[in-house]
This record gives sequence, C-alpha cells and structure tokens, in this order.
Amino acid sequence: MASVKVLGTAQSPYVNRVQIALNLKSIDYEFLQEQYGSKSELLLKSNPVHKRIPVLIHGEKPICESLIIVQYIDEVWIDGPSILPSDQYDRATARFWATYFDEKLLLNLPNPYPLLKTHFLFTNSVLRYFSFKSMASVKVLGTAQSPYVNRVQIALNLKSVDYEFLEEPFGSKSELLLKSNPVHKKIPVLIHGEKPICESLIIVQYIDEVWIDGPSILPSDPYDRATVRFWAAYFDDKLLPTIAVLRNVVGEEAKAAALEKVIEGLVPLEDAFTKCSKGKDFFGGDTIGYLDIAFGSFLRWISAIEVMANVKLFDEIKTPGLFGWAKMFGSNAAVKDVFPKTELFVELLKKSAARANAQ
Repeated sequence: MASVKVLGTAQSPYVNRVQIALNLKSIDYEFLQEQYGSKSELLLKSNPVHKRIPVLIHGEKPICESLIIVQYIDEVWIDGPSILPSDQYDRATARFWATYFDEKLLLNLPNPYPLLKTHFLFTNSVLRYFSFKSMASVKVLGTAQSPYVNRVQIALNLKSVDYEFLEEPFGSKSELLLKSNPVHKKIPVLIHGEKPICESLIIVQYIDEVWIDGPSILPSDPYDRATVRFWAAYFDDKLLPTIAVLRNVVGEEAKAAALEKVIEGLVPLEDAFTKCSKGKDFFGGDTIGYLDIAFGSFLRWISAIEVMANVKLFDEIKTPGLFGWAKMFGSNAAVKDVFPKTELFVELLKKSAARANAQ
C-alpha cells in the first residue's frame, strides 16, 4: 500500500475536510505540519500552482484542493463508507451545494439559510421518491453564445445524447430559469426528466456518470480525475479572470503587462497538456475529455479578446502544445457545430463594454 501523507495545519477547516474523509475510510496517514505564514519546500514542490494547503500525498502523487482531495479519497478507497452518493443526480446535487458553500455562502451571502432550507425540504419530499430513468427527456436551458452553455452542449454531443435547447435571451431570467436555479439564477441548467442540474462543470460530470455507454469524459484513474478537476478549477478561478482583464485594458504598457500575466498563466496549462495528453491531440488523449471541454469551450471567447486587444495568447514557441490543441479542438465534430463564430463574441464584448462605459 502506498504511503498517505497530509500536508497542512490542524487549524485549517480545509485540511480538516481531508482528515475527516480519511478517518471515515479508516485510512492511516502521516500528518505533516505546515506552519502558518510559511511555505515549506515540500508545499512549493507539491502545489506549485496555488502554493497552499491542504495537499494529500499518496505514494509520490500530490493531490491539491480540499474538495478534489475528498472526491479522490472516495474514489480510491472504495471499501470504506461512501462519501459521495451512489446516485448520479444526488452526486451532482452534493457537488453543487459544496461549491455554493465555498464560493457564495462562505464569503458573500448574509442570509442564505432560506434557500438551503427550501432545497432540503424539496429534496426530502420529492426527489427521494422520484424514479430516475436514463431515458428521461433532456433539455438545456441557456444561450448558444455562452461558453458555459457550450460546455454542456459539447458533453452531450460527445455522448450522442439528443436534447431540446431552450433559449434564454441575454439580459432576461425566465420563470423556468428562476425555478430551475433559484440559488444563482444563471445558465446553464440541464433538465433531465424533471430534475434540474446547475453549474457547467457539475453538469459535465453528471453527463459522464449518467450516459456511460458513450466515450468517457473523465479519466478512469482516480488520480487522473483529480488532476483534470484541479486544472479545470485553475482555468475558471485563476486564468479566466486574468484573460478577461484584456477586454478593457487601456494603453500599450498596461496591455503588455496584462498579456504577460496571461502568458504566465498559460505556461502551467501547457505543462498540464503535455502530461495529460501523453503525446496525443487532446488533454483527454485520443478523445476530448473533461479538461478539453472546460478550457476549450472558451476558445472563441478568447479569440474575440485577441481581436479586440490585438494580441495573441497562444504562442507557437511558448505554448506549442496548446497552440496545436486549440486547432484540433475547434475542428472536432462534437464542437464545431456548437461554437459561435468569433465575430459574434466580438460584437457581444463590444456591447458589454459600451454598457459598462455608459454607467
């Protein structure tokens, strides 16, 4: 059995998540104390991207980000009690509320408890008795000009799942949207039968778990799954906001500084592509996978920013792997009919900038 180590501090709730998950699975582990205010050489080596705790070191493999680690623990040590529910919809629901807690409740919402209470009453009284059927109708609520919605469309296309697209016009929130996603009130929403699933990457995982006959989107190996989840979160949380700065940057000096930050952020993804693709065309190897969808769905949006800022983000010298990957991804049959044209995104970004300047 490979050794298990946890790098962190016992006073961190994020580290406590990992400890509790390991305890539930009755896994012995070595706790490596990381002092507050310092970053050990082991931490910097194990988590060079975020440089923060917790880190689970399983054998020689580091896994980062607390909730990704918890999922990894549940997938590797299958003999202990299950942490994630066995039902695909319940798993998606648990992931949604965990993300809600971290990203909204923990930092922003002053009084979210009525929403939580409403959800759990609904779950207990209705969903537990709903007979799930994989052949239930599939609907996607969104707009074709949203990269987040495109993620869902591409995943469904990869699985050859027919679906009804319900257009949600920009600037409006339909009654169906407010009913289906009362927490965030935003697209995309996948409606499977009568069950709404929200948040694009949670939906992609749900699609992969429900329609198992099609090509796998997430890797079969737990460590590889944890790795692509990490890099997808890195793209959404760190790289995407950095790229967005280029939309409104003024002046050549400021633009050069913003561009340098983006290129710096792309370099780790270039390394991730080399490792994940194993010399093949996609992050997923021979076929499009989870990280391809997470990152690739934004390629037209990124192209529009390149046009507006008159810059190039994918460099044949600095990021040759991503440069070639972007071309392969955009030409894939599951993608090309979904992708809006770059010119459409340019127009949308210009309108957004005009509205911002008018305020």
